[in-house]
Amino acid sequence: MRRTVALVVAVVALVAPAGAGAAGVTTHAFMADQAVRDVRTPALRALLDAHKAQLLSGAQYPDGGYAVASLPGGDFGEVTHWGRFVEAYVRQLRAKPGCGDLSRTWGPCAPQVAQLLGAAAHGMGDELWDWLFEPSMADHHEDPTHPLVRSGLPGFAEIAKLPLVDQVSSPEFAMDMVGIVEGGRLLALPLTLPPVDDLVATYRAIGRPDVTAAGVLAGHAAISAVAVAERVAALVEHPRVRATMPASAARYLDGQGGVRDVARSIAGSYEALWRMITTGERPPLQVVGVNPEPGATGVATDASPARTSPGPRGGGADLRIVASFGSALAPSPLPAGALRLFGPGGVEVAQLEGFPRTGPYGDGDGTHTMMAWPAQDLAPCTTYTAQVGTSVRDLGGVALAEPHRWSFTTACPPAQPVAAPSRNVLAGVLTGVGRLLGGR
Repeated sequence: MRRTVALVVAVVALVAPAGAGAAGVTTHAFMADQAVRDVRTPALRALLDAHKAQLLSGAQYPDGGYAVASLPGGDFGEVTHWGRFVEAYVRQLRAKPGCGDLSRTWGPCAPQVAQLLGAAAHGMGDELWDWLFEPSMADHHEDPTHPLVRSGLPGFAEIAKLPLVDQVSSPEFAMDMVGIVEGGRLLALPLTLPPVDDLVATYRAIGRPDVTAAGVLAGHAAISAVAVAERVAALVEHPRVRATMPASAARYLDGQGGVRDVARSIAGSYEALWRMITTGERPPLQVVGVNPEPGATGVATDASPARTSPGPRGGGADLRIVASFGSALAPSPLPAGALRLFGPGGVEVAQLEGFPRTGPYGDGDGTHTMMAWPAQDLAPCTTYTAQVGTSVRDLGGVALAEPHRWSFTTACPPAQPVAAPSRNVLAGVLTGVGRLLGGR
C-alpha cells in the first residue's frame, strides 16, 4: 500500500500545475456545472446543458496556463482568470463572422459560448473559495499537508524534493478528492479541446500576442493530465482526506464558500455575461451573492486581531463580510461608500485600514468580490446591516442601480448555568417560612 500511495503522490506532483492556487481543477468544473441549476434564463440553461463538455473544459482551462507558464506561448494563467479577458472574449465572439445569433442552443459558436462561461466561472470560484472556504480550515485546526510528506518514511524524502509536491499537500488537491468521490465527479472529465483560434485572438486583443496556439494546447494537455491523475489518486486519497480533514470535507458541498454556495454567485455571473453576449449591452451591475447570508445568526464577533488573508492558513472565516457581483468591478481605489457596515441605531462601524477591498489578489484585471472588515470586535447578540452603495461601478462604468442591504446577527454569549441553592440556603428559607406561619 505504501508503494501505491507513493506512486500516486509522485504522479500527481509531476503533472500538477505550478502556481495554481485556489480551488482545484475538479472543484472548478463542479462549481461551473452546479451553477447551471441556478440559471433562470431558459435559453442560457439550454445552451449550457447542450454543451456541458465545453463548459467543464473552460472551467479548468485558466490553470493550465500556470502549468506551462515557462513554455513559449504558454504564460496565460493569470490573465485568463479575470474580467478583462472574459469581456474581450465576448467581443471576439460577437465580432466573429459566421457566429450569427449567439443565443441559439446549437448555433455555430455555441460551444465557444459555453467554454467562455466556464472560464468566467473559474475566476469567481477562486475568489469566493479562497476568501470563504479555505480560511475555515485553520479555524478547524485542519492541515492539508499530506501525512506521508511529513512521515520521514524511506522514499518520501526524495518525493518531498519534487518541485510540485506541494500541490499534493494543498487544500485544492484534498478537496478535489472529496469532489470526485462524494460529489460524483469521477467520470466528469473535462477533456474537450478549447477553441484555440478564438482564444489566441482574444489574447491578442488584450495586448498578449505572446500567447500562442501551441501554448494553449500545452496548457490544456497539462491541466487535463491533472484531472486524470486526481481520479487515480482518489482511490487511496479520499479516505485519508476524510480522516484528517473531516470538518472541511463535511462543508465541501453545502458550507460557506463551498461548491453550491459559490455556484449561486457564478450563476449570477452567467446571467450578466449572457446579456453582453446576446445583446452587446452591459447589464445593470448587481450583487449576486453575500456572506454572511441575509438573516444569518451566530456570526462571529472577534474582528481583532484581523484575519483577512485568503487561503487555508489564516482563519477568520466566520467573520467575512463579502459581496459578489455579476460583472467585473472597476479597479481600485474603491469609491466612498462602496461597502459599509452599520450597527444599532444606524451607527456606522469603522473598518480596518485598507477595507473594504476588492478581490483576494488585487483587481487590476477585473475581479468580482468585495470584503469589509471591522476595525474592532463586534458586539455580541447584535444585528448589523451591510450596505453596498451605488458608487460601485463595473469595468464599463455601469453603477449599481440602488443600494443593496442585508442584515445578520452576531453570536450571543453562552447562557450561564444557574447554580442550585445549597442545603443551608434551603434550610434557612424553610425556617423563615415556618416562623411566618407560626406567627399567624
